[in-house]
Amino acid sequence: MGRLARMGLMILVAAAFVGAVLAFQYQKEIAYRFLAPETGYDEMGIIPRPVYLFPKWWSAHPDFDDFADRVPAGLDLVESQADAPADVFFIHPTTYLGDDWNAHGDDAAAGAIVDGLVLTAQASAFNGCCRVFVPRYRQAHLATFVKSSANGRKALELASIDVMRAFEEYMHEWNEGRPFIIAGHSQGAALALRLISEVIDETPMLRKLFVGAYILGAGIALDRFESDWETISACETATDFGCVISWETYVEGTDPAESIGIREEFYLRHWVTLADEPRNCINPLTWSREPGRADASLNLGALPIKVDLKPGWGLIFGGTPEIDKADFATMPVPIPGYTGAECRDGFLFVDAPQDDAFRSLMLGDGNLHAYDIGLFYMNIRQNAVDRVQAFLEPPEAP
Repeated sequence: MGRLARMGLMILVAAAFVGAVLAFQYQKEIAYRFLAPETGYDEMGIIPRPVYLFPKWWSAHPDFDDFADRVPAGLDLVESQADAPADVFFIHPTTYLGDDWNAHGDDAAAGAIVDGLVLTAQASAFNGCCRVFVPRYRQAHLATFVKSSANGRKALELASIDVMRAFEEYMHEWNEGRPFIIAGHSQGAALALRLISEVIDETPMLRKLFVGAYILGAGIALDRFESDWETISACETATDFGCVISWETYVEGTDPAESIGIREEFYLRHWVTLADEPRNCINPLTWSREPGRADASLNLGALPIKVDLKPGWGLIFGGTPEIDKADFATMPVPIPGYTGAECRDGFLFVDAPQDDAFRSLMLGDGNLHAYDIGLFYMNIRQNAVDRVQAFLEPPEAP
């Protein structure tokens, strides 16, 4: 019996090991099967389209009080966005894990995450320079970005239609010739890339007002600056304008190829899966593509916002996470010198975070996708101010 017991145990251990290896190798497939809606895109019911003339379809807008107006503790409050010299059109990341491939624009659970967490932790970084516009849109389901699929591509098309219409309404109703920044994170970054390709790059009038784009948490193939975009380049310094900034954040020593992340990109007129192409990476501590590690002393402040996801959120039991928007009504004090950073092989590598404020939403062992903005919040805030100022006061020709 002893020998049989040992043999049985060995078999169980071997089976567990094989199972673990298979789970690792097929983690994206497993995650996709678990997350993806049971019905296809074409089987969805009608999801009413947003009407951006009405305030209800804006998560943040300068005409009303919202959490994009908040500033970190210790900084002066933004008294009036009407005094800002520029605008930011910010496209929010994925917050939806419901039963359809696209969220209703007024989905309460997904909207609460945007109105609370996203506006506070991300969009507010731009209120030092800009009036903040954040449209609600029929965002694609999280499963869209776990694995490429026909359903996901169609969901991205619908989301993109909303973002294009929201930008058109912003330009028509509220821009009035003002300089603007395009910014987006995750799904928002992927949709921002399409907006830049189809609208800004091809419209001379808009390019005259285009300060730049912060494309965060989504890859940009380097060759698109030479093949897809005729006028848009990668930013090279802290005060270049009319250009694009991008990075994707990982813990030093981890392999981005092994982690689930944004792989969809609208490129040369269609959605493609970004694979092994060299990517653009701007170091937010130096605002340069130059290689080499930037010391943590250059980090003006990470924003340690803790997230308390209620039981029942999507990755465990299904459905969109539930949060209390009021938890984000105030902001913490930024932490200067939190981490250094280095661009290498098209990705941004940082020190492993030591506290839950930058670990609770970490994907796997080292994907810091959720903290692409938070780890460099104060650097982004200052750079947006500097870049707008450089745009408004370009150096005189010698």
